[in-house]
Amino acid sequence: MNTDEQSVTPSQEAAWGAPPPPPEQRRRWSPRRIAVTAVVAVAIAAAGGVAIWVAGSAATDENGMARGGGPQMVVGGPMSELDHGEFQNGEITEITDTSLTARSEDGYERTYTIDDDTQLVGDLDKGDDVMIMATVDGDTATAASVVEKGEMNRRPGDGVGPPPQNRN
Repeated sequence: MNTDEQSVTPSQEAAWGAPPPPPEQRRRWSPRRIAVTAVVAVAIAAAGGVAIWVAGSAATDENGMARGGGPQMVVGGPMSELDHGEFQNGEITEITDTSLTARSEDGYERTYTIDDDTQLVGDLDKGDDVMIMATVDGDTATAASVVEKGEMNRRPGDGVGPPPQNRN
């Protein structure tokens, strides 16, 4: 016998026209295995539901309304280059060429420095609702972007309305 040839046993060799060999038998799951799997799946779903409920209830006030507007770290999105910073939705209570003060519905108030790099979107005046993204260094918060409510879907330079203004 040549070493290049492989030996074939008669059981491996199928005759022409013979029915195919039966499929391999799969082990059926026992009732115990099914029950354990179901309990684990229900436990995972319940834990996820509890986590969502806890996260949702922690972010609401006594009236069931969402809270927010206080200091938060910017995590992603268009201003993701801000390593440490602040995000605030609120109403402008004071505005000058060099600073802006905003108050959120929850009473949080912060004054932001406006510099040549600050993107101002909209015709900003006292009493306007705005979204502010800022960098914070110590006690100083410098606005990177101030967007008036109603202008929030507009991006700087998208051709809709006047271009964003930098106050000098």
